[in-house]
This record gives sequence, C-alpha cells and structure tokens, in this order.
Amino acid sequence: MSDQLKRCGGTISPQDLRAKTSKYLLEHRDEFINYIEDDSARESPDGFQKYCDSINDPSVWGGQVEK
Repeated sequence: MSDQLKRCGGTISPQDLRAKTSKYLLEHRDEFINYIEDDSARESPDGFQKYCDSINDPSVWGGQVEK
C-alpha cells in the first residue's frame, strides 16, 4: 500500500492510515457494522472494538470495509 500512497502524493504512513481507519470505523459503527465479515464483531460492541483494534496490527489483513 505504501507505493500506492506515494503514487497519489500521499504523505501518511500505512500505520497512520490504519489508525485513522480504525478510529473512523469506531466513530461510525452503525454505518459499517452490516459490512463487517467477522461474526463476532457484529454480535457485540466489544467484538467490534476488538475488530477495530486489530486493524492497527500490520500483520492483520484488511477486509473489504477497510479497502
């Protein structure tokens, strides 16, 4: 993803982008909850929090919502 950010003139690091994405999803839970593929994330607020926390981990593959 770094190369795509650079080609578009982006100055944000992939890790910062992950953090912003996680924060945005948390702040707009109701808009995204139905698109989350992880059943446990849809079943409870704690599950959604854990899902968003996992987005900050660079070893975790992004789902359709994060793309």
